[in-house]
Amino acid sequence: MQKYLGVISVALFILSAAIFLIDTGDTPAYFPIIFFLLSVSGTIITAIFSTKIWRIVLLTVYGLIIMIFIIFALGFGFAHM
Repeated sequence: MQKYLGVISVALFILSAAIFLIDTGDTPAYFPIIFFLLSVSGTIITAIFSTKIWRIVLLTVYGLIIMIFIIFALGFGFAHM
């Protein structure tokens, strides 16, 4: 089971990103953010419990995604001050 957690983590991340991007706007504003945060935390948890190679690769990729988001958020924040 542990050897498939890396694949499950990638599939869960792609599925959650697709659902977040396809949202039509009929849902309340807070629901997509809560859903995306819960699904991303689920992908990180499954990546932590996966095998060693998957763990290193997935946590590196997820860390890079989070760092890029923080850089863009800070850039937009400083640009609009």
